[in-house]
Amino acid sequence: VNQDERRFFVRIPVSFPLKFSLIGSSLQCIGTVSDVSIRGLGIFTETSLSRGASLDCWLLLSDKNRPFYTKGEVIWTIQEGGKTLRAGISLSNPVKQEWRTFLDKTVNPAAETPGFENRGWMRFE
Repeated sequence: VNQDERRFFVRIPVSFPLKFSLIGSSLQCIGTVSDVSIRGLGIFTETSLSRGASLDCWLLLSDKNRPFYTKGEVIWTIQEGGKTLRAGISLSNPVKQEWRTFLDKTVNPAAETPGFENRGWMRFE
């Protein structure tokens, strides 16, 4: 792992919507998840975020009616041009079984097969 690189888990490219709010705020914001790992998310949003901000996040992981809820902290932000902001979010409770199952299916669709386990997303880079 490069000394300047803070990621220890494989990042999986994805694209799905999320809703989030700053903890303590009633303002609902939207964004797009661009990559996921066992410990975090990469997102694009037009909402201004500051490093260290605490978020409530709701992710639609599949065609379920119920979104996946988690808390997170903004670790870094980069202005991507115009109003678009790219941010790295560290998840506070990423080890829920629903999150692990989602990652398994994203890495390898065969993970839906009973008895199959793929933990490729947990490898160190």
